[in-house]
Amino acid sequence: MRGKKCALVAGTLVAWLLAVPGTAQAAPVDEPAAPALTVEQTPVTVRTVVSAPESITVDEFLKRRAASARALPIADPLAMAASSCSSYSVTRLAENAFGGDLYKLTLRVDWCYNGSSVWGASGGWSYSTGYGWSFDKWTNSPNTYYVGNTEAHTVGQAKFCISWCAGTGHLGHDVYGNRSGGTGYRNI
Repeated sequence: MRGKKCALVAGTLVAWLLAVPGTAQAAPVDEPAAPALTVEQTPVTVRTVVSAPESITVDEFLKRRAASARALPIADPLAMAASSCSSYSVTRLAENAFGGDLYKLTLRVDWCYNGSSVWGASGGWSYSTGYGWSFDKWTNSPNTYYVGNTEAHTVGQAKFCISWCAGTGHLGHDVYGNRSGGTGYRNI
């Protein structure tokens, strides 16, 4: 029994030390609430790593599209001949105070365009966790979609846990490519 108590106390201490801002539980009513932690006070930082857009061939795009569970229908098959295709990814990662990865989420959009429209899109995603952390669930399932015929997006948001979800962290973002080859992202 003593070993279980020690493990519980140690797990709670680790969760508290690695807690992500905005995930603290409310204090019991009979105790005064502790001041809220700010990003500067916690040992967790979130970084965004943006890749340079990569030019890919139409054949490579079609191979990736065939392997993707989130490939969209080809909007204009006749546009394939005079098109360019690209791939773009963005990784968001949470790091501890020592620079070690706690958890990260990468989203990728592959799209083809001809200057006036986007005619094909597919997406990809991956996540990984560091020691003690685990993937819990998608809070916004990864999805690839068109915005009219001008942009292709891949968006997703995930929840990660430590010590049986005593502490949690969330990462999410939206990556996109447009009809002239431009790219961008936004954090959600």
